[in-house]
Amino acid sequence: MSKTRWGSYLDAVITFLNEKGLRFRTVREKNICHMVFHDESTNEDANVVIETHEDKDVIVINTLCVDKCPEARRSAVCEFIAKANYGLHVGCWNIDMNDGECEYRTAVNCAGVSDVPRLLKMLFERNRKTFWRYLPGLKRVFNGEDPIQACNAVESRGSDDQDAVLAAALMAALLRSGSS
Repeated sequence: MSKTRWGSYLDAVITFLNEKGLRFRTVREKNICHMVFHDESTNEDANVVIETHEDKDVIVINTLCVDKCPEARRSAVCEFIAKANYGLHVGCWNIDMNDGECEYRTAVNCAGVSDVPRLLKMLFERNRKTFWRYLPGLKRVFNGEDPIQACNAVESRGSDDQDAVLAAALMAALLRSGSS
């Protein structure tokens, strides 16, 4: 099991979530924390699952759509996801073609990182912002809108330069950790 000054990676995640004042449930035998987020502006919920893979030094944040994509729209959603993912520097959208579950996933390798909570904060915020930014377009594709038009509508609200900023910050954090 990987150790940080906070204990395991799961302990670091629990500390981070507690410090943010979030309500969550921990399943220690699976190394996960689960919570439900509600976005006031869209009146939508999302399930968030943070997984720690202690043996691989990896933390994964998955934010899942509550609604599943109808089977008839899954190919169109794949097109939306491909277009959205192309411009993302951190994280990616996924769809389970068997059941229509859609998620936005971010992950980071924490090997040698001295400030795991700081890294978690950046990753967590990027995951949250990107999920809520693209969800309205994704849902429009669920309901029949053209995937390219839906993605263009999302991305026309201005570029998300924070994605590139986060990529640079993550790299800087990793480089600093390696020199400590």
